[in-house]
Amino acid sequence: MGILKSAVSAISRTLIVLLISSCASPKPSPAALSEGFAVTPAGSDMYRVNYRGDPSVPNTRILDFALATASNVAAERSFRYFAVIDEPKSRPGEIHYVEEAFPLGKVNPKELLIQCFPNRPKRVFCFRADYTARAIADKYGLNRTSPPPS
Repeated sequence: MGILKSAVSAISRTLIVLLISSCASPKPSPAALSEGFAVTPAGSDMYRVNYRGDPSVPNTRILDFALATASNVAAERSFRYFAVIDEPKSRPGEIHYVEEAFPLGKVNPKELLIQCFPNRPKRVFCFRADYTARAIADKYGLNRTSPPPS
């Protein structure tokens, strides 16, 4: 009787583990989360990060991965910092940058214009490329050795 009870218990535990694991959604790969982004040069140390992917993806996720892509663009070109340009406020010869993190929710996450810097500029709200990429990777449970491709 003890052997039968032990076998039933082991089978029950196995079935529970299988049931739970089948309900859990797998972590998406970095490539899947950054799918649909394109980067084009837009001037001296400036790049446009465009999202042309799935329109049903929430804007907050698009913004996160646009910033991760921008981080990679900066790092790949040996820049340590980047800033998001506030295009509606900018005029020819006069660049305005997004002034703090929270107004980023007001920009179009599907089309960011960034400027990269080797050193942190004064009086410009900017992102540190390595920290930003790492924070976004951590937020989405991604392996930092495989950041979203740009």
